[in-house]
Amino acid sequence: MRLPDFLVIGSQKAGTTALHRVLSGHPALWLPPRKELRHFDAPTPPDPAAYAAHFASAPPHALCGEISPGYLVHPRAPDRIARHLPDCKLIVTVRDPVARAWSQYWDARRWLGETRPFDALAAAPLTAVYRPGQTGYFSRGTYAIYLDRYRARFAPDQLLVLRLADLRRDPAAFFARVCAFLGVAPLDAIPEPRHNPRSTFDNPAYRALFARPALNRLLPPGARRLLRRGDRIPFDPPPMHPTTQATLRRFYAPYDARLTALIGPLDWPRPD
Repeated sequence: MRLPDFLVIGSQKAGTTALHRVLSGHPALWLPPRKELRHFDAPTPPDPAAYAAHFASAPPHALCGEISPGYLVHPRAPDRIARHLPDCKLIVTVRDPVARAWSQYWDARRWLGETRPFDALAAAPLTAVYRPGQTGYFSRGTYAIYLDRYRARFAPDQLLVLRLADLRRDPAAFFARVCAFLGVAPLDAIPEPRHNPRSTFDNPAYRALFARPALNRLLPPGARRLLRRGDRIPFDPPPMHPTTQATLRRFYAPYDARLTALIGPLDWPRPD
């Protein structure tokens, strides 16, 4: 059975879509067309044969990989990956955890899946460790906790941690590091990285619910899906409230300090 030689295990909302798009174009790499196979964070024990079927059409010369950003935080994923892919190389991207949470929240709002105000969520007691079934706006950003799990099971040369800001600042250097880590030649040209642009749907019923998320409780999920139609129009969320941002900076401070010890200086603000 053909199985992956490398995995991009996270983080969610931290450039994994760009990684999938660019790495899929490398002649020495092969990724399934579908991103997020979610094999190792499935609720039930994974079936190796079903997983291998995703890689059956890979050419013999290519390294196989897949990208599922949920693997980083799932409590069972490190053991499952270590058991089935002990020699696998792992890539992690990290992003300012406050900006990451904000992006995930507005993505949920865009799909009419969130009914609560962000400020209220941030003011509630925050959970540092992700548990399956949670939305995980804030627990997904305590990166050091999850990196420690993988570092306990994989050798240092099997794990590469990258900053999303480096992808945005210098895509060629970013992907040169990825290629060197995987042991393949650098790409001759890097497509312009595109992030997932924020947008909403342009129909009156959708826009009414998007503007008043508490009303979403009145509709079942199927009805919300029916409202997600029409042309997409660009959307930029309002700025985060300074008090909320300060609360989150304080929450992440100890985890950011541990992350700094692992990967060096971070490129996002620290609490005053």
